[in-house]
Amino acid sequence: MFDIDRWQEIFDTIRKNKLRTFLTGLSVASGIFILVILLGFGQGMQNGIRKEFEGDATNIVTVWTQVTTKEYNGLNPGRRIEMNNSNYNHITSLYSDQLEFSSDRLRVRGASVNYKNESGAYGVQGVTPDHQQIENQKMLSGRFLNANDMKTNNKVAPCYDSLQF
Repeated sequence: MFDIDRWQEIFDTIRKNKLRTFLTGLSVASGIFILVILLGFGQGMQNGIRKEFEGDATNIVTVWTQVTTKEYNGLNPGRRIEMNNSNYNHITSLYSDQLEFSSDRLRVRGASVNYKNESGAYGVQGVTPDHQQIENQKMLSGRFLNANDMKTNNKVAPCYDSLQF
């Protein structure tokens, strides 16, 4: 029920304690503002991450090598492990019935790239045609490598600057 005496007491207390009332209101308003900002920031991060990984394979297995940390059979630690195409071919033939797409990847950082009169140092990545299904990349111009390029060893290289992830 509406009790006029109670409301008069509330307004009298507010009138008598102006600084306390102002500081309480300011604290509540700033708390709500900070909550809204943090919720917006969190939702923005969630949307950005979802968009970044949208369409990528959800059950991908990646194998890469590093440097050994222990000695083995008289070999010193610190050796770089290297895989080659026969390793990739063996694994894909062994699990061919369980793999929908497979692609090997070779990365070279700071490779010297020449085209006509221009040259520069770029990161270069070599993949097989199945890579476009695994990473779900869209080409804005040019084309992806295809099976015929692989079979005939064509010297073609799509530019990553024209890829939209």
